[in-house]
Amino acid sequence: PRESRLVTNATTQLIDIYPTVLTYARVPEALWPMLDGTALQSVLVDANHVMREGQVWSSVEGRPDFVVSQFHGDNIAMSWFLVVQDGLKLVVWGTGKEHPHQLFNLVSDPDESTNLVHQPEYAEKVQTLLKSLQGVVDFPNVARNVARYGHDSMLWWTSNTHNWRDKMGRNSLRWHQSWRQDPTGAVAAVEAWLAHPPRVEPCRIQHVWPPPSQDAAMTMTFV
Repeated sequence: PRESRLVTNATTQLIDIYPTVLTYARVPEALWPMLDGTALQSVLVDANHVMREGQVWSSVEGRPDFVVSQFHGDNIAMSWFLVVQDGLKLVVWGTGKEHPHQLFNLVSDPDESTNLVHQPEYAEKVQTLLKSLQGVVDFPNVARNVARYGHDSMLWWTSNTHNWRDKMGRNSLRWHQSWRQDPTGAVAAVEAWLAHPPRVEPCRIQHVWPPPSQDAAMTMTFV
């Protein structure tokens, strides 16, 4: 272990911590389980490690100079994916067709306030980032598979749950307040969604909740 502090801007992920600990513990690699991460010793040993020409951030020896992440949850309309490489972060939604990509310069804009994806000078960088991302995860197919899984799971639950329409509005569920505003309409929306083949749904542009009349009343209350 190091005796002095070292700060590195190398691109890494949490998956790199386990092989790093195994390396420090001198566990032979032949005994390691299958791991996606890479040991970080190459950037922990020397503060002056060499960067290749044109590289913005240092890279860990033996691992790609980019990181990839993905999220699939029930709180958003679709899956999202991201890749960070050479100080740039690209966010891709769904299959990449439902929503414009987002591109941020993490060096000059660490708060990710300015989307650069439509600026011509970054067009080539976007393609490089997309290639890196697709080299790890086939995000269009993954997004479609996640949408299919959610649809099939809900279809199974409604088909095997007695009085599912009533149970969807239980007070213990986080959406019960909005559901109770129009239970009939909520059930109709679920049934309409289940009636169609599974697909990646784009985010809606229109304001849906609260209803316009209620939203206006709330605004007047707080003014």
